[in-house]
Amino acid sequence: MKNLLTQPSVRYSLLNSRFFEEEAVPTPFREGETEYRALFHIPGLKKEAVQVTEHEGFLSVVAKSPEDAVVTIDYNKTFELPEDADAEALVAKLEDGILTVTVAKYEVVEVPERVIAIG
Repeated sequence: MKNLLTQPSVRYSLLNSRFFEEEAVPTPFREGETEYRALFHIPGLKKEAVQVTEHEGFLSVVAKSPEDAVVTIDYNKTFELPEDADAEALVAKLEDGILTVTVAKYEVVEVPERVIAIG
């Protein structure tokens, strides 16, 4: 049995009320000024064969080629969204075998300091 305390690449997640072990995957997101963008190379697949989902701050990308395909693709990865990513503003686009996932950043609003009068 693995000693999980000495394996930094292993994390536990709670999914559908079951714990499972998965390798930690580095984030694919690259930070821009107002958004994050991730690119996934999945050549030869139509958009019907690709599923992008978000649940509780995690993005999942699943891509599977048809069984009769010459080259098979079976991709299934989950990534944690950046802390300041607006999960409601996710956009996915598949073009020329490249899936682009874009997520806007939350707008940071500076709240001025208030002085409270002591009565």
